[in-house]
Amino acid sequence: MRFQLDFLGVEMAEIILGLDPGTVRTGFAVVTMEKHKFSLLDFGVLSVSSSKPLEQRLFIIGKKLEKIYQQYSVSDTAIEQVFLGKNPDSAFKLGQIFGLCVYQAICAQSSIWPYAARYVKKSVTGSGRADKKAVQTFVLNIFGVEMNEMVNDATDALAVALCHIYQKQNPNLQFLSSSVQINTGSEK
Repeated sequence: MRFQLDFLGVEMAEIILGLDPGTVRTGFAVVTMEKHKFSLLDFGVLSVSSSKPLEQRLFIIGKKLEKIYQQYSVSDTAIEQVFLGKNPDSAFKLGQIFGLCVYQAICAQSSIWPYAARYVKKSVTGSGRADKKAVQTFVLNIFGVEMNEMVNDATDALAVALCHIYQKQNPNLQFLSSSVQINTGSEK
């Protein structure tokens, strides 16, 4: 496990950013992890009007992500992978926002960890087929957050961050994951 060191050489908590990419709503969750304890620092949704062209939406979400990386010293970025459904155009657009999230993480020198949605669900609830409500309920209970304080995209981002925490706390799970760390070439 990689820890950041302060000026006294004391181990400090890692900060993990969970992302659920979307072209109109990108959920984010900032979680700190120290040894086997973790806590929620910030969460929300980076929203942009769907009436704006895709290029403008990407720019706005990119700027908002940049502010999050500037505010927090994010060591790991956990991102939900793009799911190819029945609409290839939607998958293509989601791929662009996923790429933007990866770019912002690279610029911030954060390690990038993509996770398949099914793996996140299995990691968090024990079932890869869990519905959105089950994931939401579990995640809200873990972090002690009231149901009305979060929207679905923020809850999904928090689930991705929690999945990554579980992965880091139990390295034996890594061979089960469908995710592979993306090497940015710029380790902290």
